[in-house]
Amino acid sequence: MPRGAVEGLLATVGSAAVGGLYLWIINGEGEGELGSSRVLFIAACIFVSAGLSLVGALLPDPWARLVLRATAACMLVVLTLLGAMSIGILLLIPTLLSLRSTAHATLDVPRSAAWPIVAGTAVMDVAVVALGVASTS
Repeated sequence: MPRGAVEGLLATVGSAAVGGLYLWIINGEGEGELGSSRVLFIAACIFVSAGLSLVGALLPDPWARLVLRATAACMLVVLTLLGAMSIGILLLIPTLLSLRSTAHATLDVPRSAAWPIVAGTAVMDVAVVALGVASTS
């Protein structure tokens, strides 16, 4: 198993659990918000992060592993900060695990290339979430 795979798998399980809990809570409120495009966008981001963490934990290629883990971790950071007073609290543990998994992945590629990749994924994730939240209601 690649370095940091256990943290990546735990982040996957935690993120998927929080995503499911998020949808369950929204559905339980009974206000019809489950069909809201913003709720579905946030849930999709959480589940995509879980999927990226899963694939990134198992891939043998260090470059692909770094890109996938960094994308998942940065997306979770953005969602944790965005929902800090609600769902973000529950995302904190999976986010920290995903960041640790990403840190392990940076050790398998040259340092001069690793951090620009992480920074690039962070910018991309902030843009995706900002555009998604701005265009949903």
